[in-house]
Amino acid sequence: MESGIRELSTWKSLPPKKVPGWLEAAVRFHSSQMDVPNKVVTIDCDGLDSELKFHCALGEAVNGPGGYFGRGLDGLSDCFCGGFGVIGKFTLNWLNHEVYKNRFPEYFDSIVEVFKSRNMTLNLG
Repeated sequence: MESGIRELSTWKSLPPKKVPGWLEAAVRFHSSQMDVPNKVVTIDCDGLDSELKFHCALGEAVNGPGGYFGRGLDGLSDCFCGGFGVIGKFTLNWLNHEVYKNRFPEYFDSIVEVFKSRNMTLNLG
């Protein structure tokens, strides 16, 4: 991992207890890249077995393999301020959100609140 994370979706097979370490590695290897205004990304949360894998999926969708976009609700909110691939208006197309919502209802509701508080667009599908 010293050279960074280069393959997509390698986090998907991690057991839930290993996800915090994955997110720690992602933030350590995060390199500031140009923030894209009005960025639109799509994630599919079918099969996610931990609350934090949402952040893995979103980080990868925004910033590519090993991409980082928060490792909790405060981090998610902070990433909307710039330096993490997006700035200004941001749109997330969230596929299979019902699956995630059924597994993690309180965390799902909190994610929705972060998007609302930051005036970001969340398309649930």
